[in-house]
Amino acid sequence: MFIKKIGLTLKIILISCMIGLCFLPSQVEAREAKLETVVLQLKWFHQFQFAGYYAAVEKGFYRDAGLNVLLQEYRKELNIIEEVVSGAAQYGVGGSDILLQRIQGNPLVLLAALFQHSPVIVMSLKDSGIATPQDLIGRRLMWSPSVEAAIPAMLMNEGITFDQIKIIKPTWDYEDLVNGKADALAGYISNQPYFLEQKEIPINIIFPHKYGADFYGDCLFTTQREVKDHPERVKKFREASLKGWQYAMTHPGEVIDLILTKYGSKRTREHLRYEAQAMRDLILPKIIEIGHINPGRWDQIAKTYVALEKIDPEYSLDGFIYDPNITPDLVWIRRLIMTAISLGVIALIILSTLLHFNRRLKKSVAERTRELSWSNKNLANEIAERKRAEDALQRSHDELEKRVDERTRELMQSNERLFKEMEERKQMEYQIIQSEKLASLGFLVSGIAHEINNPNNFITFNIPILRDYLKELIPIIDAYFRERTDFELFGMPYNEFRQDLFKIMDNMEHGSSRINATVSGLREFVRKKNSVELKSIDLRQVIEKGVSLCRSKINRLVKSFEINVPDDLPSIISDPEFIEQILITLLINAAQATDKEDSWIKLNVSCENSRRDRLIIEISDNGCGMDSETQRKIFDPFFTTKSPGSGTGLGLSVSHTLVQSIRGRIEVESEPGQGSKFSLILTNDL
Repeated sequence: MFIKKIGLTLKIILISCMIGLCFLPSQVEAREAKLETVVLQLKWFHQFQFAGYYAAVEKGFYRDAGLNVLLQEYRKELNIIEEVVSGAAQYGVGGSDILLQRIQGNPLVLLAALFQHSPVIVMSLKDSGIATPQDLIGRRLMWSPSVEAAIPAMLMNEGITFDQIKIIKPTWDYEDLVNGKADALAGYISNQPYFLEQKEIPINIIFPHKYGADFYGDCLFTTQREVKDHPERVKKFREASLKGWQYAMTHPGEVIDLILTKYGSKRTREHLRYEAQAMRDLILPKIIEIGHINPGRWDQIAKTYVALEKIDPEYSLDGFIYDPNITPDLVWIRRLIMTAISLGVIALIILSTLLHFNRRLKKSVAERTRELSWSNKNLANEIAERKRAEDALQRSHDELEKRVDERTRELMQSNERLFKEMEERKQMEYQIIQSEKLASLGFLVSGIAHEINNPNNFITFNIPILRDYLKELIPIIDAYFRERTDFELFGMPYNEFRQDLFKIMDNMEHGSSRINATVSGLREFVRKKNSVELKSIDLRQVIEKGVSLCRSKINRLVKSFEINVPDDLPSIISDPEFIEQILITLLINAAQATDKEDSWIKLNVSCENSRRDRLIIEISDNGCGMDSETQRKIFDPFFTTKSPGSGTGLGLSVSHTLVQSIRGRIEVESEPGQGSKFSLILTNDL
């Protein structure tokens, strides 16, 4: 009878479990669920520019995410923003201008930034004389305002207006540059340069991001409605797309075959390879996570749009950048609640069964208790024996504690040795990091030396020629002046013009030599040279030359600039070019740190004691100042507190190395909001 009751109870439990499982989602249904179809609107025709999306389709990344993604090729006169906002496409690929559209009222949401730099460039023929934005003044530029805002931002940063340039409507044909219809042409780094390279036509390329106009390139975006109504779909689509891009950048040859065979690209295999390599320099897959978004850079881009008068200063970026931490699906929560209720019912059934067994158990316990009472006498003897065993155990325990104490002391000594080794390892790691930074600096210096020395050598070579020309021309002009004593040039008397002309020549020659000295200084910093050629110098002249090279920039940024150099300064044995470079770095940094209307910089020179064997050059300002953490890092290579594009983080690092090579040192005093004082202390070895 009892066995029959147990069988009946188990049947009830089994039926309850089956009822509870009915509320759980069916795995079979999930596997057979119909794929959701969405449309991704591309910004151009099929080419390697969209390789990641092709890879996500063909490798099944979208399918694994439950999506059937249709890649919509660009059509003539198509407005990509309207296509996505209207719902004709759920996702799109655009440039940095999606931020402008967002602020102007279109509810766009940025999912990923694929190109970390804009692909937009300005190119010209090598012999056109156009190598910088300043060279565009008075020339013909083939460009359209629809090509983002990188070029207008670059021109604005360089102080150039469109009134100074002749704008020509673009045809997007590189032949217009070759046949002389335009002096410069706006294009994409991954496209137009390829054709000219194939024809072996040398060109100059101007990159806007090198002139402070650092915009993002291709950006994956959607709408607020899509994020709100389908949060899980947005998350899966973004993850599958980025996975596709990782695959495409790892297997470019395979994706190029796919583009040619399935998507019918009109580009040749060689052109697609060129495009893939150019995109690698824009995506930077080995340096930055693919699709990385920096909110600070987007805020800087918005400020650029404000400066270009495209948006109001009271903009907001709230909701523009996608947050992958989406709200959970409430349907699953409801299913989990129902499952919990079902399991609760099962638990109640089991509990009632246990209560039934408990009553039977109590009866058995009573019978067993009587039996146990008879065995208590035997237990007393066993307890006595157990007590003796416990005493023996206590003695063993005491002995074990003694051994543990000895082992603990040994472990503490071992930990101290380990801690010492860890500190030594940290120091070694720090030295390795510094070595890696210096290696990177060496690569940078080699590029700087190449890019600077070529034009500077041209200047250095032509200055003597220009001076000889002037020596031939000046006697002729002097004779003319003797006949007309009221003769003026450029709004100034001829005598003053004549003196100023030769002074300008001297400054040009000195500036050219300073460039050579600066490049040499950087090279010596990288090579860790410890010896310099010292000579006796007049410190006053060195200071005057250094100040003259940066005075114009200081006057633009600072309201008051005071210089106090005693007349009786002793001569000093040192390297004048090193001191001059250090002074220029400290003065420019002080000027850039100004943040007040009554800003000032003071340069004071003094002797430290009566023996006059130590000279101190103090450069102080009332700028933004620095906290203690920043002061500890300012001499590290590549460390900078300036905005992106405003500094390399090398100035103070190079200066610190230079001052050590001439047996000096730099001391810093600073308070946030109060300003800073840099003291350059030099030893007089006369």
